[in-house]
Amino acid sequence: EPAIPVSIIPNGVSADSNCSILLRSQLTTLFPCLGTSKYAIFMSRIAELKGVTFLIRVWAELNARPESRLVLCGPAEEAYMVECKKLDIKDRVLFLGTVTGEAKALLLKFAECLVLPSYSEGFPMAVLEALAYGTPAIITPECNFSEIQTNRAGAVLARREQDWVTELNHIMSNKNYRDSLAVN
Repeated sequence: EPAIPVSIIPNGVSADSNCSILLRSQLTTLFPCLGTSKYAIFMSRIAELKGVTFLIRVWAELNARPESRLVLCGPAEEAYMVECKKLDIKDRVLFLGTVTGEAKALLLKFAECLVLPSYSEGFPMAVLEALAYGTPAIITPECNFSEIQTNRAGAVLARREQDWVTELNHIMSNKNYRDSLAVN
């Protein structure tokens, strides 16, 4: 019986070969609103299916980290900005729109973590991109990426606000913990 040919198709995600020379000052130049703040990044379509309302409510509970920012990258609806204003966190949540190229690389490299509390994903490329830059990910089981938990590259959490608040507080305030996840 003839052998069946097998092809391996790479996912197409790799950190820019210049990743190690990206500087935080470059990020601050592109996005002065970030300054030296620590931040978590969400990089996807800003929609309810992606868990954005849940994420905004979780961020409102992070009162122990008022200097930290939630950076939302992707097309946004004004309703989410209104929700931030209603929860009195509009100064702690940045809507940057769609980002690409060097701006995307810088945002991913210097984020404390990527957050994706999605209700449904096939295979989220944003998670792969974050991991390629050494950025841990906090995701839901519906992201279908259990290797995050298995390989200690972040956390896979159900959408329970207190669990997300606890994990975000830990990763945003504990450099050793964050760094231990980043090397995986």
